[in-house]
Amino acid sequence: MNKIVFALVPAIAAALNSGVASSREKAQPFQCSSDYAVGIFSTDEALPNPSLIETTYDRSLFATRSLPNDAGNIVTRCFDDDFDGKIDRTVDFLRTDQLITGLTFDGEWLYTSSAEGIKAHRDRNSDGVADQTKVILASSGPDPIQFLNTSSNRLSLGVDGFLYLRAGDDGLGKVVSADGSKIQVNAAALLRVRTDGAHLSILHWGYQKSKFDPRDPQRAIAQIEDAQSIRVCNGELIALDIDSTSISRYGLVSRTPSFQTEGKTAILKATHIIDFDQDIDGNLFATVLTQSGSSIFKLERIGKPPAENPPLAKMGNNALCTLLESESAEIRLAAQTEILRRDFPAIPKAEEIIENPAATIDARATALQTLIRLHGRFAIPLVSSYAADPEIGPAAIAALGSPDIAHRVNPHTFLSALKSPDPRMRFEAADAMSRSS
Repeated sequence: MNKIVFALVPAIAAALNSGVASSREKAQPFQCSSDYAVGIFSTDEALPNPSLIETTYDRSLFATRSLPNDAGNIVTRCFDDDFDGKIDRTVDFLRTDQLITGLTFDGEWLYTSSAEGIKAHRDRNSDGVADQTKVILASSGPDPIQFLNTSSNRLSLGVDGFLYLRAGDDGLGKVVSADGSKIQVNAAALLRVRTDGAHLSILHWGYQKSKFDPRDPQRAIAQIEDAQSIRVCNGELIALDIDSTSISRYGLVSRTPSFQTEGKTAILKATHIIDFDQDIDGNLFATVLTQSGSSIFKLERIGKPPAENPPLAKMGNNALCTLLESESAEIRLAAQTEILRRDFPAIPKAEEIIENPAATIDARATALQTLIRLHGRFAIPLVSSYAADPEIGPAAIAALGSPDIAHRVNPHTFLSALKSPDPRMRFEAADAMSRSS
């Protein structure tokens, strides 16, 4: 394992000298790896007491903060216009009387979870404020305060077009999706529902030591017992520990059939870390509890150049497809969303990515999922041809197991995958067969 040097954050001292930091940062016990340059992203004046955070393709950041007397949450979108690592302007995107427990963004819709379930919000007139809301999942969950204090609910969006919600010990009560499906969830569970509210299902019950990031197109599983959540982004596995006191990076040796990790490098240590996310450049944002509230810190990776993020709406179709090859999960997801919105024939370019030996498995797996979501049953022959591939076979089986097309796939494709020595291939095949005829 690489030797990591820890020190009190020099950026805090620098901020104090410049009058940026308040007294609460001065007293905050805080340590960071020397691989990162740390700065205070949010000040009391710009964003008081933030909690959950979600980074975006355009390098803005969504943050939740509580209304007085637990009257609900505000979701604020934060912009660093001059790229100096500090908030320059904010827009209150959403106000709700619910306490938000998770949020994720697909470039157009912001999805939020609470004791009431999952809702989607978007800004149609480009004034920065949500003006349309739709219910994805309705829940008769427990009391909101109890819900927050006794569960670790997280909401994530996968490249398969599904929202993944982890419910805590108290469950969610009676759950009804937008298509009318009903499930009773009275205990900890991992739920999955498509962004249009269809195909609600429970992946497993109880708290699982195994973790996976739905944004990872390979859906590889991490066996990290002391982690409460992970991010797989920019070729790294980042985890927040179960005690919420440190964020660590794990060296990846293998991605299939599961994450084979080697070594553990502590990136950030603090008294209490509320939430974290990784942006398209590989930088980390973390909400850290301080003596009088909370602040968002930006951990910028030293020596790593920023990623290119051209305006998606102005890109040609082929150029847009090339973004599926990005090492950033955020960029791949944003590109996929724009491709699906345009609804153009993407098979030639996607096939080129899948066949490219220099392309990463992530890129090839994302291309497979994009083809199925874009072309449905017409993409089955092409995707099926990769079902036996030792590298992207599990991703192909997962794509073919999509609820809309699994019943149209030749069952021998799934039966053959069940005989594979690769446990991930067998898992995806069994999952797919549960939805096929």
